[in-house]
This record gives sequence, C-alpha cells and structure tokens, in this order.
Amino acid sequence: MYSNFGGIGVIVNRAQTIVKVVQGSKAPLVLRSAAASIENVTVPAPEDGWTSDTVKETLEQQKDFIQINQPVDVYIDDQFIGSTEM
Repeated sequence: MYSNFGGIGVIVNRAQTIVKVVQGSKAPLVLRSAAASIENVTVPAPEDGWTSDTVKETLEQQKDFIQINQPVDVYIDDQFIGSTEM
C-alpha cells in the first residue's frame, strides 16, 4: 500500500508502518533534492533510533523543504525510504 507524509510517498503495510524503515537505525535521515544547487537536509536519528512514527513526524516537520525543492528523495543511510515522485 502507498501513503504520503509531508509530501513524500512511501510504501506502508496494513498497520501504516513504513516498510523500508530499519527500526532502531541510528543513521541520519537525509532529504535529497534533485536540484544540484539545493543543499541536502540531514536530520540526526532520535536517541532510540528511527521508527516508522519518528520518520513520519520528521517528514511532516520538513514539509516546507519538500514542497519547495521537489523532486526530493528520502534516505536513512543508503536505504531509500520514499520520494515526492511516488
């Protein structure tokens, strides 16, 4: 199933958990704009690591960056999480 948080399309299961999130990962979440002139946004992992809920909250908090700098892809470490183009 597909869902959208902050303008980023992600694949979720029936419980609305983002499928690609490695639970507990301590790697930063990175928002990458395809525009070469736009600096990536890097968000440090929460103290307990990422969960589907903390990723959703972070995407909602970054909504302005996402909307202004489309297309935007989201990664935790090298794991693709979602995109404005999904």
